[in-house]
Amino acid sequence: MNTSSRKIFFISGLGANELAFSKLGDIGIEKHFVKWLKNIGAESLESYALRMIKENDITSRDIIAGLSFGGLLAQQISKILGIKNIVLISSFRDYRDLKMPFRMALQMKLNKILLPVKIKSLENIIARNINGNSSVSKDIIARMIRNLDYELLLWSIDKIANSQEIILEETNVYNIQGMNDRIISYWENNNTIKIKGGTHFMIYDQANELTVILKTILSNTSE
Repeated sequence: MNTSSRKIFFISGLGANELAFSKLGDIGIEKHFVKWLKNIGAESLESYALRMIKENDITSRDIIAGLSFGGLLAQQISKILGIKNIVLISSFRDYRDLKMPFRMALQMKLNKILLPVKIKSLENIIARNINGNSSVSKDIIARMIRNLDYELLLWSIDKIANSQEIILEETNVYNIQGMNDRIISYWENNNTIKIKGGTHFMIYDQANELTVILKTILSNTSE
């Protein structure tokens, strides 16, 4: 299959950046790692997605792979462009797919009391739940969290808190779920792939397995 005219765009998750995908191997298609843009005030997810599309020249022929919150953005981009195939990695449809402690915190609007400054305890909570205390990705997660844009983090949390499922009737949504994810509750669709022992950060900790899965998905998709 000729895939030379299309690309796959990887969007990292809340508190992460393109380093999350740094251990992925060859997946048979050109990879592009999307950098987060600064949010413009309290702009909508749709507004942000439109800016990201323009900034990265994303087209309807391309594939979007979103990690965690990046998956929510991938769904929004797909809705705008009518993209045929997207991949959700450790991701969710809306806030109701979060595990109980996180879902309750958002329902109680606890995110509204967070100050617009870095809070060490919040950083520690994020790090501990992302990789399940795996030593493999400990250093890379620490690097990402040190460099995160805290204003963008708070904006992202607000978008999650107010998220509603995005219906994508014409899109193949490949849902890769880790069975040891501390943040996302297990959910299924018609294209769900379970990863035994997979944490929220399995894209890095189990990169070899994810590389094979992504390559298989891409070989079975058409433009």
